[in-house]
Amino acid sequence: MPSAKMKTLYLAKSLEDLNKMAEHKLVKGWQIKHYCQSASKVFKAAEESQRSGDQEKSYLYYMKYLNIVTQVNKTSEYKADKKFFDNLIGRTHLMKAISKAEELSTILGERYAELQPPSTGGNDDEEQQTDKQETDEDNQSNESNQECDSKQRVVGMEGELTAQMLYRIMEDEDTSVLLMDIRPPEQYQASHLKYKQVNCVNLPAPIITPGIAVSGIEKRLSGDVLDMWKCRGHVDVIVLLDWDSALSDLMVGSTLKTLKDAIYKFDSTVIVKSEPLILKGGYDAWLLHYPQFTTNPSIPRPPKYHEVASLTSLLDFDYPTLEEEPKPKPMEDNKKPLINGKSARSDDKTAEIGRASCRERV
Repeated sequence: MPSAKMKTLYLAKSLEDLNKMAEHKLVKGWQIKHYCQSASKVFKAAEESQRSGDQEKSYLYYMKYLNIVTQVNKTSEYKADKKFFDNLIGRTHLMKAISKAEELSTILGERYAELQPPSTGGNDDEEQQTDKQETDEDNQSNESNQECDSKQRVVGMEGELTAQMLYRIMEDEDTSVLLMDIRPPEQYQASHLKYKQVNCVNLPAPIITPGIAVSGIEKRLSGDVLDMWKCRGHVDVIVLLDWDSALSDLMVGSTLKTLKDAIYKFDSTVIVKSEPLILKGGYDAWLLHYPQFTTNPSIPRPPKYHEVASLTSLLDFDYPTLEEEPKPKPMEDNKKPLINGKSARSDDKTAEIGRASCRERV
């Protein structure tokens, strides 16, 4: 099988950045068994990324896997039953992850170095010091603007954001976030995103019917859900998600498209601060990267579905052609057999009409 084409660098600018993304700390109260299961999923994701030629993501997943295993090994629960947890983690996976991470570290280090601009030599120390002074002054005077710009860069420019981006935004205490989860209520109750004071509201698809306005949505909400919905104009970032949401899901008639348009385009009562963003990969991606920040990390994933396919199937009819003739109905017992395409009863009736007309002539 030929190797996949190596993808261009897009996640970070250095190995240090990737290592920061891979950092992981266990949350007190969570079962170690769940972390071991998550580690296994992360390892599989690293393998898939490696096969697809995405070296950055593969390295990130390998390092995250190793960090989770390192944290698990320090717990008393692991030390009490090492054999059980080693089987869940997979010791063969551990050795392979170490080897692959070291290999990718060397490759990515060289690739990042190639992206760095060439250093320009100079002997004029005074000029360099002057430039440094001017740079420091600019940095101090524009500090607040740079913070705003950094938030915009984290959000992205394409209308969607990854789970890692969302995590970094939620870590910023100065940035308020409202999550709108359109999964069915039973799936949302079984497991949903939970991080500090970030609000998450469930707006299932039956509520968001095509063409609905915000007033129509509000009539179908109540309690805390309605209160959080009314706060949408006061938050910095609104994120929409499904099980496997993506920017490509924003098609006419889709739930995500209807909800986004109702909030961003057609709402004349509340002006939101920024365009709502789609969580790339949806709740499934969040479970993979941050299972500790969910109400239930071991929820089984439902069968993959495509909303567009279900919509188009409603319009998929079979029309008969003009050449088709209707199939003859089965003959009932109380009917007489057909004679020359006509029933004997109809022939009797025709004969009676004929005799009557003859008597009238006479």
